[in-house]
Amino acid sequence: MNEPVTLNEPLNVEANMILNMNGQTLTGSINLATGVSLTVTNGTIVNTDKSTSGIVSNGDLTLNNVNITSARHALRIESGKVIIDGGTYKVVPVSKSTLYALNVGDGASSVANVVIKGGTFIGPKGTMADSGGALTVKVGSSVKIEGGDFSGGKPNTLSSNG
Repeated sequence: MNEPVTLNEPLNVEANMILNMNGQTLTGSINLATGVSLTVTNGTIVNTDKSTSGIVSNGDLTLNNVNITSARHALRIESGKVIIDGGTYKVVPVSKSTLYALNVGDGASSVANVVIKGGTFIGPKGTMADSGGALTVKVGSSVKIEGGDFSGGKPNTLSSNG
């Protein structure tokens, strides 16, 4: 990207793609299809739509120095593999929903595996959201934390059923 982009609907990624944001901002959200690979580097995603997450992933996602601020989950990883290396992932709620900066898994039938090498994850503490946190892991999924900072949450910063 060489300039800021504003989307009127989610960007549906259905083929392998590398998105170097070159420090630019994408206003909107991204949906990654099953079996597809997406690498996003050096940019910001701002999602103000409370009905979708900043990125919803069912494929192989790599994030390098990406900042996501979202009215819903910053990252919703339903299935697939994800590597997060740097960046900030923050929930800025506009509803009283249960929200997470990083929401991993979609139940026992959908497995997601995430590796966090670093980054800052900020849940909805002190906001209008009724509950949530920086990170949650559903049954059948896993998260390996090698580094990073985690804060915020009502009542927990980190939660896991996985």
